[in-house]
Amino acid sequence: MWESVTEWQFIEETLGTVVTVLGVWILYGFVRRMGRRLVQEMTERGEDGGARAASLWSLVRRVILIAFLATGGLMVIAVWGLPLAPFLAVGSAAGVAIGLGARGLVQDVIAGFFILAEDQYRIGDKIKSGAATGQVVDIRPRVTILRDEEGNTYYVPNGSLGGSVSIVFPSESPEDGEGS
Repeated sequence: MWESVTEWQFIEETLGTVVTVLGVWILYGFVRRMGRRLVQEMTERGEDGGARAASLWSLVRRVILIAFLATGGLMVIAVWGLPLAPFLAVGSAAGVAIGLGARGLVQDVIAGFFILAEDQYRIGDKIKSGAATGQVVDIRPRVTILRDEEGNTYYVPNGSLGGSVSIVFPSESPEDGEGS
């Protein structure tokens, strides 16, 4: 195969690879910049919307990056004249295997997306979920981090929080100046 590759063909394929990689990189940079602007506008409108938008954007940005890398890789393979069918077949089989093996992970990430999108609770809220009760320290795409009054930290998968979270409001006591 390599004997039939001419110098000019090699230069064309190399230039095609460079142009493809640059194009994907520039397009990803454009999408990142637009996302940052959107988050900045949301932050200027109000603190709560900006924090939620920043959290959602970090998740969406990772998904976009993976999609761009996969698409760019397939485009580079096509530029070099290699058949795409075997790569797509292996990728499809690997996707099914990973999807079946990572059902819980996917459930946690999707639940985390909806927790952030629906603003079910926020950082600083005190919540109770199963055995863990504490103040929300961080909401990540896969887990919610809680810290209880003793300082213990709990990493609660978002998929296990679905519908079982109750927000605990501090009760007003007589020391607050109310009551007898």
